[in-house]
Amino acid sequence: MWVLLFSWLTLRYLYYGSGHLQQINLGRDVISEFTRDHLHREVQRSQGRLDTRRMYDRTGRLTRKLTCKGMRGVVPETFIDREYAYSGQDELLKKRHSRQGVTDYFYDTTGRITACRNEAYLDS
Repeated sequence: MWVLLFSWLTLRYLYYGSGHLQQINLGRDVISEFTRDHLHREVQRSQGRLDTRRMYDRTGRLTRKLTCKGMRGVVPETFIDREYAYSGQDELLKKRHSRQGVTDYFYDTTGRITACRNEAYLDS
């Protein structure tokens, strides 16, 4: 699929067999590229000099999302690192964000969220 932006510039979307987006090109330049695992979950995305990796647990829940500059190089520079922890009922319990701190989530017995607390906003 493609979109003509100007008479000389084309935005192209490249999909692979199962219909998942694999690459976005602007003219001849790659804007973004996507890598997926055997379950077609996105595991890596490149956007210019930024690379984002996603990690999943055995049940398919997102456990970590790491955005770095220069991941393909020898020493990547981490911009944002996020980790997620879940309960046995698949409820998000904790999110650790490298810039926003730790957020805890609380639920009632029916699984509805009752509170959300971020360490950056707690009174000391």
